[in-house]
Amino acid sequence: MTTGAITFEEGGRQAKISVEALMRVNGNQTDFDIFESSLTGWLPPHESDVFTKADHDRIVRSICDELTARGITYTIE
Repeated sequence: MTTGAITFEEGGRQAKISVEALMRVNGNQTDFDIFESSLTGWLPPHESDVFTKADHDRIVRSICDELTARGITYTIE
């Protein structure tokens, strides 16, 4: 397992969500665990910008869509 983060960028602002990359033991294993609760707001210098539930949900959905498009499996924790 490798712990890291995925950085999402939108309109010059960035947000990070924590992930763990898993090694495949068989064809059914998840590639990533995504820790949804780690996505809490915009990174500096935009940390004071409003970060809504809609922002949170849109970013998670966008990351999941991108992983799916790349054939990467995941679970949301």
